Amino acid sequence: MPSDRAPDAGKREVPDLLKHVHAGMEAPFDRAAGMDCCMFVADWVEACSGTDPAAHLRGTYTGPFGAARQIARYGDFETMWRVCMSAAGFNTTMAPQPGDVAVVLDAAGNTVSAIRFARAWAAKSETGVVIEDFRMIVAWSIPRG
Repeated sequence: MPSDRAPDAGKREVPDLLKHVHAGMEAPFDRAAGMDCCMFVADWVEACSGTDPAAHLRGTYTGPFGAARQIARYGDFETMWRVCMSAAGFNTTMAPQPGDVAVVLDAAGNTVSAIRFARAWAAKSETGVVIEDFRMIVAWSIPRG
């Protein structure tokens, strides 16, 4: 009996990491609009998996002080990401693949969230998206497709 469903119905389209990074480069850094290092990565995770690890944080801050207040609720940035990713059901990995996400230490010594991009990390910054081989603190595997 033939099905009315298309063969790919119910399958999630695999997101394009390069397009996501380019969009991040073009969008201004704006916490109020949800375009900072956290939401850049959370948007990617949601596009890949359908799960938004930062859903409860969206719209709760509009500037650096509000962001710092949210981070302080968890103790620090790394702990915030560990709690969010664990609660959303993602597993840590010691061998991140392109498209996986992490908390990294940027060149200025700040902890930021980033997406694995080839052999480096892509992190949203005030100047666009910085792609460098930052030091990984903790990473999570992100299912795609």
